[in-house]
Amino acid sequence: MKDHFNNLLVFGRPASGKSEFISFMENAEPDKRLKQMHISPFEMYDEYFFIVEVAKMEAIFEKFGVPRRITKHTEDGIVVTDPVCFEYNSEKARLLTEERHKQEPNYFDAKTRLIEFARSTSPTSYERGLSLLGNPLLENASIIYIKASYAESVRRNEARYQEKKKHSFLAHKVPDEALERYFQDDDWATLTKSESHGYITINDTKIPFVTMDNENESKDPVVLEERYETALNKLFELWNSK
Repeated sequence: MKDHFNNLLVFGRPASGKSEFISFMENAEPDKRLKQMHISPFEMYDEYFFIVEVAKMEAIFEKFGVPRRITKHTEDGIVVTDPVCFEYNSEKARLLTEERHKQEPNYFDAKTRLIEFARSTSPTSYERGLSLLGNPLLENASIIYIKASYAESVRRNEARYQEKKKHSFLAHKVPDEALERYFQDDDWATLTKSESHGYITINDTKIPFVTMDNENESKDPVVLEERYETALNKLFELWNSK
């Protein structure tokens, strides 16, 4: 019987609570995290940094007269202007995974990988994003979807930005344009038939999932620990039963 997740995919709208989830796991006592949350020492693939990578590359090309096509900079941050960027992010995660396992064939013996991203509806859907990750990754995958409504996502995004501005002139947020363009709706409920937990099938691969309701925001670590532990224990049960 496994004692930890392999690829744990962390999904949800921007500002739904994904970053708080990751931060909680980063700061949790390792033995307790493994025992209660089934997450071993982990590395993180965060698609935000993939988008930043693309934006930096385009900035370099722009210096040499090549117009931007995939991203643009706004006062609030980076906006993806071509949905192909989301496909690039899935492909990047797939390639990084393959490279890691060539270097460390027994990677999952003691480690977990967390992959964080947000998706929309066609053509930038969760179903499409998952299909591009490839079966070797999906065969070792479990999904936690952190659920918050679009309205709540917008509220938190702005509130967190205003709080950050008090402490740093480098504060940034997910631009309103990006939220409106991509994240008003997504295909998660369709993909999971609105079930709170169970299995979805992508590329003929069965993947366990849980949807964790995070609409009522809490910053209390006791509340968050209970919320995460409940969701991850259910997911781990599904993972071991597939």
